Amino acid sequence: MRRRTIQRALTLEAVERLPGHPTAEEAYQYAVRQAPAISRGTVYRNLAFLAQQGAIRRIAMPDGADRFDRETAPHYHLICQSCGRFIDAPFPYLAEADGQIARQTGWQCLGHTVLFQGLCPDCLNELTETNNQNQEETTMSKYRCTICNYIYDEAAGDEANGVAPGTKWEDLPEDYLCPICSVGKDQFEKED
Repeated sequence: MRRRTIQRALTLEAVERLPGHPTAEEAYQYAVRQAPAISRGTVYRNLAFLAQQGAIRRIAMPDGADRFDRETAPHYHLICQSCGRFIDAPFPYLAEADGQIARQTGWQCLGHTVLFQGLCPDCLNELTETNNQNQEETTMSKYRCTICNYIYDEAAGDEANGVAPGTKWEDLPEDYLCPICSVGKDQFEKED
């Protein structure tokens, strides 16, 4: 049996205290703040040892650095595809799935892992707000000259007078004139 070292205790403390299932690098950054002389290799070796001994769980990540979990009982995880937030999934572990797979395939199934991928509530809200802003920004309006009924269409612009398609009304120069009757912007009304 190997002895419990201060470095190993510090590595375990990092996994237990850091939120969101830390990577080896995050565990090292925590440990080096506590003990500046500790090396990256020492932390990485201790993570591997602790996982091998069953004190923590190593979670192999398909597209990134492995993560480490203080909860060693089988369970599922969620990862945000935008910010990388990584949490335990509030879903019961389906141990009976191992037996079903074994019966259907003839394999000896030793366990399974499930990683749900998606967007966390914070990133989903941010995406929704951004989409709403983009939608507001891309909604094109029309403005009618109250004198001659000329329609300025933001989508079409006024290319004959140097205004590119997609130019918003508020982006037109203040001295913009109706191309038909030459009145100013103050003589236009927004169409519904």
